[in-house]
Amino acid sequence: MDLTISAVNNRFHHLPEVDDPLSNLQAVNDPLRHLPTTDDPLPDPPAVDNPLPHLLVVDDPLSDLPSVNNHLHHLLAVDDPLPDLPYHIIIDILSRLPAECVFQCQHVSRPLDVLTTTPFFTHTHLNQATPVIIVQSFSQSSDRDIKFYFIDKGAKKIEATSMKLEFCSMDKKDPIMLFGSYDGFLLFRNISKWRLVFFIWNPIMKQQVTLTSPRPFLYVCGFYFHPLKREYQVLFLCRSFREFEFHILTLGTKSSSRNVGSFSFPSSVERPPEIINGTLYWMVDVQHYYDVNHVYPSRKHLIVPFKIETEQFNTLQHAGCARLSRISLEKVHLLELEGRLCLCDPATYASSTELNLWVLNPNTKWWFFKYILGLPEDQCFTTLPNPFLWK
Repeated sequence: MDLTISAVNNRFHHLPEVDDPLSNLQAVNDPLRHLPTTDDPLPDPPAVDNPLPHLLVVDDPLSDLPSVNNHLHHLLAVDDPLPDLPYHIIIDILSRLPAECVFQCQHVSRPLDVLTTTPFFTHTHLNQATPVIIVQSFSQSSDRDIKFYFIDKGAKKIEATSMKLEFCSMDKKDPIMLFGSYDGFLLFRNISKWRLVFFIWNPIMKQQVTLTSPRPFLYVCGFYFHPLKREYQVLFLCRSFREFEFHILTLGTKSSSRNVGSFSFPSSVERPPEIINGTLYWMVDVQHYYDVNHVYPSRKHLIVPFKIETEQFNTLQHAGCARLSRISLEKVHLLELEGRLCLCDPATYASSTELNLWVLNPNTKWWFFKYILGLPEDQCFTTLPNPFLWK
């Protein structure tokens, strides 16, 4: 079985330019409009003209969420009551279930649907979930169907699934690849540099939102949740004359985009980013930088941290990269290891079967050499470029 692990780039023919390259992005059948937010304390519902003041009667059961401090004791009145248990115990029980079971509970009970779609429950469930490795198989995929394998080491099982492309098709010369994940949602993008197509897929509910770009040379940098604005966002890179502009697309009922400024160091189009402790990290695309500046970037500027809350860019150096050639640098990629940023050097030499792992100390901002992983030559295989942890 030929399995390949994915990432991305972009293509399609040129469309007229607009002042705002992201202003015409349109969501199609947007399943993200009712996404839960983060673990911020949930406000008590406002007072209403109700002869039973301790009950909340609203048209939308999710529009006003109860207080975390009181563990959801202000749930709205329904005909089908929950079991006679404190709500924090019910939450603790439900948060230990797989996401598929929680989804089924939402469909059979209105109170459970309300309870399991609050930000507090979402955060609790994500904290207890174990990461799952996702492998995308290109040999088993077609132009309208993408095949995956979900590897759950905790449950000791491998589950095969597939995703049907609703609003686009996949060309072998322009494949659609898995590029990242966040809060259980998967981000996909194509490899065309002429016209970006990307979409976000919910593997539990089998729903996807597809977006396209009106002009070429747009690249996805990362997909994340903004904890202060309480919204899902996608960071884009737009290449213009001798500079790189960055835009943020907000996903939800009303999608919008805005320019967050220019920065000199573009994200890699093939190596996915990592999100650790509120920071989005990416490897700089050396060739992309050269195409604009006609020089290669300094070894001190090969990793970019982007603070999600403040939307500030910076650069991070790595001492181990100083000895690598430009070709070797294209193989280096980032990983998350035990909650820390890790840099993986897959091969200093072409014949090497070693993986060198460096780990960043978040306090000192220094890297230390952690592991050397040796693999038998007859068991080595290439990954392009990362496996993905899904949580």
